[in-house]
Amino acid sequence: DYNAAKAAVINMTKTMAMELAPDNIRMNAFNPALIRTPLWEKVAEETLVGVYGDTVDEVFKNLAAQYLLMPRYGRPDEVSGIVALMASDRASFTTGACWNIDGGLTRFMV
Repeated sequence: DYNAAKAAVINMTKTMAMELAPDNIRMNAFNPALIRTPLWEKVAEETLVGVYGDTVDEVFKNLAAQYLLMPRYGRPDEVSGIVALMASDRASFTTGACWNIDGGLTRFMV
């Protein structure tokens, strides 16, 4: 089940942060949703066209409008920017965090 797996990753992140902090190792998780990548485009083309729209572009537009507070899909650079920041010394005091990069999708999970 997707939700159980996601909860396990979040819990593992927090546990590993506690375990690894004495060695000055930071552990953070990134939870992206509806980021337009080649993999998502393939999934949309193979399974979602005809359900959420007639084209891949329509699928992304309609999914974003239906499920996200920010009614657009995300871009890979929006994920990589946060990951780069968190890997840098500018975030050296952050560990055990779970970053939702999801345009507001998590509002459905509260």
